[in-house]
Amino acid sequence: MHWWIKLAIAVAVVIGFAFSWITPSAHAADRRTVGMATKVVSPAEVEKQPAAVGTLARMNDELRTGANARLQVSFRDSTQLNLGENATVVVDRFVYDPDAGTGEVVLKTGVAALRMATGKISEMQNKKITVSAPFATLGVRGTDFWWGPIDGHFGVLMLSQSKLEVRNDAGAVLIDKAGYGTDIHVELKGGYGPPSPPYRWDAGKVQRAVSQTDPPLFPPLNPGVVAPAVIPAIVIPQLQSEPETTNCVSPPCH
Repeated sequence: MHWWIKLAIAVAVVIGFAFSWITPSAHAADRRTVGMATKVVSPAEVEKQPAAVGTLARMNDELRTGANARLQVSFRDSTQLNLGENATVVVDRFVYDPDAGTGEVVLKTGVAALRMATGKISEMQNKKITVSAPFATLGVRGTDFWWGPIDGHFGVLMLSQSKLEVRNDAGAVLIDKAGYGTDIHVELKGGYGPPSPPYRWDAGKVQRAVSQTDPPLFPPLNPGVVAPAVIPAIVIPQLQSEPETTNCVSPPCH
């Protein structure tokens, strides 16, 4: 790994540590269950506890993986999140209200690789799906996409046909073709450039990307083939007895 990516990772870790100290009240404000771990390669944690298949994930939980680890969390609407090694993701917000036709997913991630395939929320009339990363914010219309370090920089790859906005302080691009991605170059002293114009990633680059998040959880994609992730139907019976809240997170909602 290039030295400046290591520096960027170190800076991101320091910022994340500081953030965790200044927002304790927000963390404790909402603890609704939003999904569960469906595949785990240790070491992996959900809110500082060792993760296993069936571990529940709640609002504001921190999902974390260690070296050579993988963690898959499936949300109530069948949105599927795969974390690569040394990853940290915080579930800032998750709302799934099919009766009202509204849904919202807000995640905060670090510099490690992740892959996300949106579920039923992407079909909602009123939806917001956002992933905040150290060098970009991803505005998701509903898709299967990947984020992480790749070939000496950071990249975003869209794996299914949809639309995905990648934005930072230096610029913004819209990816609207499956198999296309953008690069974000990190500069010296922590600066970064704008997302590059979207271009088609070759099969080798696609494989280098998804191999950071998928195996050993999934078979690798075939070379030259871009395929959406298989999103299983997730049933979490433990949640049925939870008290109803104003913001519905599971059907039926009244």
